[in-house]
Amino acid sequence: MSLSLTDLPQRVLQRLSVIEIGGSVEADHSALVSSAYQEVYYGLVDEGLIEWSDSEAIPDKRALAMIALTADQVKFDFQVPPDVRQEVGAQAAGAVAFLRRKATNAANRQKSVPFLDY
Repeated sequence: MSLSLTDLPQRVLQRLSVIEIGGSVEADHSALVSSAYQEVYYGLVDEGLIEWSDSEAIPDKRALAMIALTADQVKFDFQVPPDVRQEVGAQAAGAVAFLRRKATNAANRQKSVPFLDY
């Protein structure tokens, strides 16, 4: 199962404690989070860290990273307590490191090893 782009704003706002779990997202908040996701997405594409299209759902193994990065992008747009802002910032830094490791591992798997016949 993956994270749909429709569900992303709710997950980001829950992470920021802006809404309760299961709470509804206002349309303008949804648009703000979706726009921030696009900025994060294309920044990561430029770094070669994304392997899905901007219209596809976020793969499960990348969902928490993208929630953290998007939340970090919008944390000053909402009344988010300083401790939550700090925690989200730390998670975003960890998310970038995670995505870089995954990209490096994928690149290493693609390298071919010559076969030697003894």
